[in-house]
Formats: sequence, C-alpha cells, structure tokens
Amino acid sequence: STILEALGKVGDQSTADLIASVETYRPTDSLLLEGQMYSLFRFGLREIAPTSVVNLCIKYLNNSVYTSRTRLIAAHILGRIKNIDLRGNKELTALLIKEQDPFVKMALVLAAGKNDDTESKEALKQISFSSDDYRIRCNAVKALSNFINETGIADTILLLANSDNPHIAMSAADAALKIKN
Repeated sequence: STILEALGKVGDQSTADLIASVETYRPTDSLLLEGQMYSLFRFGLREIAPTSVVNLCIKYLNNSVYTSRTRLIAAHILGRIKNIDLRGNKELTALLIKEQDPFVKMALVLAAGKNDDTESKEALKQISFSSDDYRIRCNAVKALSNFINETGIADTILLLANSDNPHIAMSAADAALKIKN
C-alpha cells in the first residue's frame, strides 16, 4: 500500500495509467486496493489523472464488497481532484442518492458539484435542505456554489443562509458572496 502511494507522489502519467489499469486485485486485497486509490489520489493532487480513474472510482463506490476505506478514497478522488471530468455522469448522481456512509457521502456531494446536469443539481438542493448530517449539508452548499448564477440556485443559497445551524448558515453566506446581479 505504501509503495503504491509513493508511486503516486513521484510517478508520471504512464505510471498513473498503469496503476489505474490493474484489474487483478480482488475485493479481499484491501491493502492493494487502498494503495491503488491512495496512489491515484496523490497523482491527482499533482494534476495527473488517468482517463480511466473516474470509471475505476465509480466501480469501487458501486460495490459494498470493497472496504469502506477504499470507497472513501475513491470518493475523495472524485470530489477533490480538479482535472477530472464528471459532467453529465448519471452514475455519480445515483451513487450520491443511495450512499449511506456519511464520510463517503460528504466527498460525493463535492464531486456532484462538478457534475453539470439537472439531476445532480436537484439532488444537491434536496440534500442541502434534508440531510440529517450538517456536514453533508455544508458540502452540498459548497457544491451548489459552483452553479450560483443558474436559475434557482442563488435562491436556494439565500434560503440556507437563514438556517438555524450556524455551520450551514456560514457556508451559505460564503457561497452567497459569489452571487452576481
């Protein structure tokens, strides 16, 4: 696991492609899977992302046989790595809606902020009002701020700025600063 992660810190695009293309890891190879995900995360922090990284992460997120840590790292790759394209990804929206692990869901909410489709935006709006976990709601507000100048999003943000929860209200107030007249 540590060696794979280290490769993500120093490797190049061809190394990232090789690590992302490994298909021989079984779900019981938890250390190898976690190392693969950590490696791809480290590559992503250096703005190196294999084209197959999105499909690989969704594969791991879609199946509960993988460890929660592997799934968490996969979600963070989607949510935090800047140079991956998630636009129009319907699977991501479906994952967001069904996910039960709050830590994985927090990262998936941020990933949905990169997904420029109506279903994803509606899911983010719903989560920003209805989630029981304020951390997930705060991330939903942050994700919605990517679409702040689209119809209905600014109104949602302004409503959330009046939330009783100070964390949500602060996140919404920060997002409201992006509203342009």
